[in-house]
Amino acid sequence: MVRQEAGLTETQRLIFELLEFTPSGGQLEILEAKQRFIQLTGGVRAGKSTTSTKVLWSRKEWGGEGASGTASKQRFGLLGDDYRMTSEEFEMLRADALKMGIHKDSSKRVDPGTIELMDGTIIETLTGKDPAKIAMHAYDGIIMCEAGQCDIQTYWRAQERVAERRGWIVLSGTLESSLGWYARQHQGWLHGDREHRSYSLPSWSNTVIFPGGRQDTEIVRLEGELSEQAFLERVAG
Repeated sequence: MVRQEAGLTETQRLIFELLEFTPSGGQLEILEAKQRFIQLTGGVRAGKSTTSTKVLWSRKEWGGEGASGTASKQRFGLLGDDYRMTSEEFEMLRADALKMGIHKDSSKRVDPGTIELMDGTIIETLTGKDPAKIAMHAYDGIIMCEAGQCDIQTYWRAQERVAERRGWIVLSGTLESSLGWYARQHQGWLHGDREHRSYSLPSWSNTVIFPGGRQDTEIVRLEGELSEQAFLERVAG
C-alpha cells in the first residue's frame, strides 16, 4: 500500500496509488501548487523528471475535457532544445500509461515521439529547433525538459501554444550551464504570485537514493569534493 499524503486531491491519490508513487516532501509541495507556470530546478537525481511527469497526470482532465473546459481532445507537449532532451520524460510517461492501463499506442522513437492514450489524449515531443512544429497545435500543458538549455524564444513559443487552452507550463532543469534567462526567472519566481512559482529540489530530497537526507554520507562527500559553486548548482539545486 502506498502511503497517501493529506494535501493531495482524490484524483492524485488514485493516480499515485496505481503508480505506486509516494511523493517526497519537496515533491508534494510542487504537486499541490495551483500556479499555471512552475519552474523546477534541482540537483542530480533529485527527481525533477519524475515530478514533472506526475504534474502532467495530476493536471490532466480525466473526464475528456481540456484545460479550457472544452470537450476537445487533450494534447500535451514535451519540449526540449532537441528531441534527446525529452527522452526521459517520454519513457516515464509511457511506462506510467502502461501501468495505469490507459496506453493505446506510442512510437519507439522520440525524434519526434507520440503517446496516444485510450481517451484520445496525445502526448508528443517537440524541439525548439523546429518552431513550425511547436506552432502546429494548441496545448493543455507543456513540460520543458532541461529547460535551462533552451533559449528564451523557445519559452515564449511555449507560452503562445498554451494560451488558447489556458494551459500550464512546467520548466524543469538544473541551473548548471543554464542560459541567463533561466536563472533570472528562477529568482524572480521564488516568492511566487498568482500564476508563477519556482521551486528547488536538492539531490538529498530524494531519500530513496540518499536516505540520510542532507547529512547522507554521499551528499557530505560530494560537498567536500566539489567547489562551492558546483555543489550549489549540481547538488543543492
